[in-house]
Amino acid sequence: MRLPLMLALAATVSSPAAAQTASLHLALTIPERCELTGMAATDPQQGVVQLRATCNAPVFDIVMDGALAQMPIRSATANQGQVSVQGNVIRLRTDRPGEFAFEIDYDVPLDQGLAIKAQILTL
Repeated sequence: MRLPLMLALAATVSSPAAAQTASLHLALTIPERCELTGMAATDPQQGVVQLRATCNAPVFDIVMDGALAQMPIRSATANQGQVSVQGNVIRLRTDRPGEFAFEIDYDVPLDQGLAIKAQILTL
């Protein structure tokens, strides 16, 4: 994942007649960037959907769209971080950026050929 970097640099130097001190202030800002990289109903009869995402935000939401937005999520797990579910939103809190794999379990079987739609939002 390539991320644009913004760098701010400031330096101050006092005159030689003063105490000959120098200071340097360095600030680096990395914008938050997240994207869904894969979605599939891996076991439609059991109501299981798998999502893959990459993200560098400490907290982000995955919002299920389309037909899945109206279906109750029974549970969701991820390969790292803490997952919580509220309605059709899965929230992940993590302490490191990277690739994430989610398994979402719905209360009902899913229709064959159901279009899996979702969006990812940083907070």
